[in-house]
Amino acid sequence: MKLTTTIKPNKLDSPKAGRFNVVASTLAASLICTGIVYAQGKIVSGNGNSVPGSGSVIVGGNDNTTSGLISVITGGAQNKASAQGAVVVAGFQQDNKGFDTAIITGIQNKADTGASGSVILAGSNNRLSASAASSFIGAGKDNVNNGKFAAIAAGTGNSIGANGDNSQAGGVNASANHKNCFVFNSDSTATFPSTADNQFLLNVNSIGFGTNTPEPNALSIVVPKNIIHHGVSNRYGSTMNFPTNNAKPGFIIENGNDGADNDSSGFFANPDTCAIWSPADLNGELVSFWEEDTGQKVAYINAGGAYVQLSAREKKKNIEPLKDALSTVRSLQGVSYQWRTDDSSDIGFIADDVLKVIPDAIAHNQDGSVMGMSYQKIIAVNTEAIKQVANLDDARDKRIKQLENKLERLEKLLEKSTH
Repeated sequence: MKLTTTIKPNKLDSPKAGRFNVVASTLAASLICTGIVYAQGKIVSGNGNSVPGSGSVIVGGNDNTTSGLISVITGGAQNKASAQGAVVVAGFQQDNKGFDTAIITGIQNKADTGASGSVILAGSNNRLSASAASSFIGAGKDNVNNGKFAAIAAGTGNSIGANGDNSQAGGVNASANHKNCFVFNSDSTATFPSTADNQFLLNVNSIGFGTNTPEPNALSIVVPKNIIHHGVSNRYGSTMNFPTNNAKPGFIIENGNDGADNDSSGFFANPDTCAIWSPADLNGELVSFWEEDTGQKVAYINAGGAYVQLSAREKKKNIEPLKDALSTVRSLQGVSYQWRTDDSSDIGFIADDVLKVIPDAIAHNQDGSVMGMSYQKIIAVNTEAIKQVANLDDARDKRIKQLENKLERLEKLLEKSTH
């Protein structure tokens, strides 16, 4: 059976002209796929177009060439479709050498020989390499996709490596070079690459969940609804003794278990309260604190709420007893005061004054100014001062005893002399 079809294009000034190429390309592709148009190429409209490819079609445009078997170009200028099943819908100087690959629109986008089943939707100077398969570039500029089942949604200078199967990249200069990765970069001055499989990487100034006004250089999480965790409304109410359900919205970070029991660790916060929980299975430690540079644990809070600070002799050197602690304590001035933030009353020390007496108890800001003090360090000074007072008391008691004995002897001598 032979079927002959004639397609007459609408005039360019017709309101329907913009829809003609899409309809024509769809019909042309249907005829090609069913084998009705196969023996020779066909030019439906346009100027200077060339169709050397068997079963290929050009519908509109100027100076386009379809040299691939059953390939299609539906518009644009100086576009090329030179592989089997290659499609260029529109644009300028598009070069599609990919098998069953489509370039929809844009400027100077390219699909290399070997690319298959992939799409460039728009943009300029984007490229599907020979190893790209079932992959996608949505828009942007100078993006390169080398992966399989991989996508670059938009942006500039992003890339997916040959090993970046099932990965995504976006933003600017993001590189997903490994499998199953998502990489997004906002820093135009440097490349931001993946370093291993199965990574989710973001390089941005701020991240917001539930808010479009996150704090600068921070992760901001705002949960708009009250929390019912794992469908158990009192999971963090009666069990954990802090409110969530029927309270203000908050968020939970939890790991270790599915939440069905208390054998997990996590963090909760809302405008009223925050809490940390843990099964404290590791030496009774609820929360541990570690020093990043040395990788050493420096303190922890135990299940009873006590703050346990690193203090083993093996961790210290140049150990010397405190001297003249009583004089040091006498130089400290305890005060009562009100906080400027809320006018609440309090008692304690003034860190600026303590600096002159016990400088090791003072914490400083980065600029060197006084920030605060460690009240715990005063304990060691007070302990030695109390011992000094105790020693003085012992010496005084001994002296008093000596004087009492001497007085007793004198009284006996006086009594004898009177008789």
